[in-house]
Amino acid sequence: PTDLSLADVRNMVWELSEGTGFLREQDLVQALGDRVPDLNEGLLGQILDNAIGHDRLPLGYLFVVKHSDSVVLGVFNRTFSWVNPLHLNDLYESLIRRFRFRRFPVPPPIEVIRALLEKTDGFTVDDDHVCCTSPEARDTDTILGWIGNQLLGAEDHVIHRSALLEACRNEGMNTTSVGIYLQFGEIVRPVGRGCHTLVGSTPSSAAINQAREEALRIAIRGSCSVKYVEGGVRLEITVGSALRDTGVLSIPSRVRRLVADRRLSVNSELGTHGHLALSGNVLFGFTSVLNALEVMPGDEISVFLDLLANSADVTLRSEEDG
Repeated sequence: PTDLSLADVRNMVWELSEGTGFLREQDLVQALGDRVPDLNEGLLGQILDNAIGHDRLPLGYLFVVKHSDSVVLGVFNRTFSWVNPLHLNDLYESLIRRFRFRRFPVPPPIEVIRALLEKTDGFTVDDDHVCCTSPEARDTDTILGWIGNQLLGAEDHVIHRSALLEACRNEGMNTTSVGIYLQFGEIVRPVGRGCHTLVGSTPSSAAINQAREEALRIAIRGSCSVKYVEGGVRLEITVGSALRDTGVLSIPSRVRRLVADRRLSVNSELGTHGHLALSGNVLFGFTSVLNALEVMPGDEISVFLDLLANSADVTLRSEEDG
C-alpha cells in the first residue's frame, strides 16, 4: 500500500509495545488489519517478513527498537558492568525490576529473553549463564552506581536498608531517591529481612544476620503518614530508632481525638500482641508486635487503626508492596 512503508510497520511495533520493544506478532497483525483493511493474507505475510523477519522471537514475540539505548539493552549493559557472567534468572529479575520502575508491561517469559540474548551481538548464553563479551564501564556518578559501590564494598555484598540510608544522609544525598532505587534498581535485589545485595550475589545467612545486627546500632529517624479511611485511620510508618526502642509513636492531634480513651487490640499475621493506648500525645504498646515481626529501624510498617472494632492491624511492608 502506498501509505504504508516497512519503516512504518517497525514503528508500529515500537508504539504498540509502549516503548519496551516487545510485542506479540498477533497484536501487530490486528493493528495492520485495522489500519489497512484491504490487505490480503499473502501481501500481509510478505510485508511482515520484510519488515520484522529478523526480529521474531519464540512464543510469537517480536523485539524492535528505535535506537541502541533502549531500556532493555540498557539494563543488560548496566547489569553486566557490575556482574559478569550472570545467571539468566538474575538478569531476568533485573529486567523485571526496571520495567516496574518505568511502569512498563511485564517482560515476556524468560525463554524469550534467552533467545534475544543469543541473537544480540556481545552476549553469549551457556548453560543458563549469560556472559557479556565487552561490558560497558560502570557509571558510578549516578545514585544507582553509588548504591552498587556500597554493596560491592560490603562484606558478602549485603547491607541493611537502614545502613544504606544512613550512609546516604551522611553524604547529603536524597534518601527518597536512594529508597526508590533500592526498590527498583536493576543491579540491586532484596535479600533476607530488610537487606539488599548486588544482583548475582548470594550472601550467607550469617552475613545477612550480621548486616541486621549492625543496623540496630544506627540512629534512624522515623516518619509517619496518615490517611483517614472509612471506619478508621491508616498509618504508613518508617520505623525509627526511637519507636523501635520504646514502642511509642507520636501521632497527630486529630488521630488522638479519634482514638480517645480506646484500648486497641494489636493484631498481625502472627496473632495478637497486646494493646495500644494513648498517653498524652503518644500511642504506646508497639513493642510486642515489633518484636514478633522482627522489625528493624528503617523497616516500613502499615498500621490500620480500626475504630469500629477497636483493633490495630500491623503489617510489615515488603519490596513487592511498593
